[in-house]
Amino acid sequence: GMWQRFKASLDNGSCKLNMDSRLVGCIDASLAKVDWDAFLAEAAARPSCLVHGDFHPANVMVRPAGLEGKHRVALLDWEMVGIGSGPQEIGQFMLSHYRPEERAKVERSMVRSYYDHLTGLNPDIRMTWEECWQEYVFGGAGKFFWFLPMLVTMCPPKMGQFFVDQVQHFVMTHGITAETAPMPRA
Repeated sequence: GMWQRFKASLDNGSCKLNMDSRLVGCIDASLAKVDWDAFLAEAAARPSCLVHGDFHPANVMVRPAGLEGKHRVALLDWEMVGIGSGPQEIGQFMLSHYRPEERAKVERSMVRSYYDHLTGLNPDIRMTWEECWQEYVFGGAGKFFWFLPMLVTMCPPKMGQFFVDQVQHFVMTHGITAETAPMPRA
């Protein structure tokens, strides 16, 4: 119901946020694709791994270099941990807090580095580089097509607009349309 209430505020002019009609169409199309059997089939077709589930910069702590001279990274806030998509998790991180211009410059090499490291550790991974990239794009978008309706109704307008702008740029950069919008992902 959050999305319908938000759309009503867009339609009646009471909304304080600016959202492109293309993004509205993508979210509408995504939500219209919700189907339990299709979700199960999609989930079964994707390689999965242990994921944090709430991967964003506020849940990452870099500890100072110790005697060995290396910084250590600690991930915090593990209550959303589960089985999911690694590339989607990267998409969520990149979408949530990377400035769009910077994201566009580094995302392909970042996802490629993830894929190369993953397949180097386990050569039996049944995912091609192209499938990994598509999972990053459509998994990240699908996560935010589920998450954005909640953010824009629960967050202060300035924060809501930040996330709208982030998702709009991602949608435009990757050519996502209502026809190609994925089913929402959690």
